[in-house]
Amino acid sequence: YELTVDRPRPADARDIARASGDRFLSEAQSLMSQRSASANQEAIDKLTSARARFGQAEYRWGEALVAMRLGQAYVRSPNQMEKARDHLTQAVALARAIEDTSLEALSRFYLGNTYPALGEPKRALEYYEQALTQFEVNGDLVNQSLVLTDQAAARSDLQEHQTAVEDYNRAPSLPRSVDDRAQVARNERLPGGRLGFGVENS
Repeated sequence: YELTVDRPRPADARDIARASGDRFLSEAQSLMSQRSASANQEAIDKLTSARARFGQAEYRWGEALVAMRLGQAYVRSPNQMEKARDHLTQAVALARAIEDTSLEALSRFYLGNTYPALGEPKRALEYYEQALTQFEVNGDLVNQSLVLTDQAAARSDLQEHQTAVEDYNRAPSLPRSVDDRAQVARNERLPGGRLGFGVENS
């Protein structure tokens, strides 16, 4: 028999666009970690560029992730909660289309956190419950705990105090090493005390 070795193919336009998108995304995530208004705005610009490049590359997972990141960035921007909601709504749809349940659950959680600030705590509960179901299926105890914390806060806003207490009590007990990760998320809160972000698996 004859053994052949395929030669690496030259990068095409989609490869180049995806590599460019990856670079913009990486730079944006570094900027978001700085927690400053100017860095956040620069991150939004880079995320917008990343999403355009991923679209050119037809890289759907990248588009879903960037849509979620844009939602997170707009959450941190003054008076931009509607834009955050719109991007996170897109992230949910994109993640569902590629059947990434972890990314979809996180996007639903973050989307839920936009609604109390928009004066719609009942809508928040819808998305928290959807996210919670997916986190339970995935066995993600950390984010189950975080969702139940915010779900309880939304119920308190609706004067459903008994149910709020039940949600707090439903939150899974976490081992210390895992709770340390959750505490990082608890330390960053939105106006009104909501948690801004969940814990993403690396």
